[in-house]
Amino acid sequence: MSTFTISGKRADPDLKNQHIYCPSLQGLSARLADAAFLMPRMDQNRHVKNASGHGHWAAAIAADPFGSNSAFFNALRTAGYNGVVNWPSSILLEGDTQQQMSTIPATPSAEYQFLANAQDAGMQTMGFILTPDHAADALAAGIKTLILHPGILLDVDFAAKTMIRRALEAIIVGVKKAEPKARVYLYVSDWHERMIDLTDMTCDGFVRFEEAPQ
Repeated sequence: MSTFTISGKRADPDLKNQHIYCPSLQGLSARLADAAFLMPRMDQNRHVKNASGHGHWAAAIAADPFGSNSAFFNALRTAGYNGVVNWPSSILLEGDTQQQMSTIPATPSAEYQFLANAQDAGMQTMGFILTPDHAADALAAGIKTLILHPGILLDVDFAAKTMIRRALEAIIVGVKKAEPKARVYLYVSDWHERMIDLTDMTCDGFVRFEEAPQ
């Protein structure tokens, strides 16, 4: 079982774990990090490609309208990144916001196609998912390493915690049944741990959000 980290901190060649550099997360708490897609704070993709990757991972906005995918992936490889993930992501959008953003297009399926293009360009990929439908779309696009997000959490009592854990377990089992070679990581943070105790769940590893020190 392996652990990745994700934060607004740039990749460091001395890091022991594989790291995902996501500039939009800089200065955010674990709770605010989930809303990062709704808060365009910077030119995320430009910040990523202008930083040295040191063999780590880049978090990219797939719906970025500027530039071509191939040029972006070439820039990531030149900067020293080995892989790319879809975060910030549209997987957390709902209702009218989801419908409006789909015209960009900012949709999970578009993100998985973006990752498929990254694979064609020679990069490793991991795809954030939230639902069984997301998992199916990602697998159909050829994305075999998935990061399961537990969703937006508010007040979680024992019954809700049990329900969430069962839902996550069902998605993991469903992915493994559909594609036995797939790997499923869980997205976690100290805050998620306090809410629903994710790190004792059966999965292939974890992607841990690292909150910047205050």
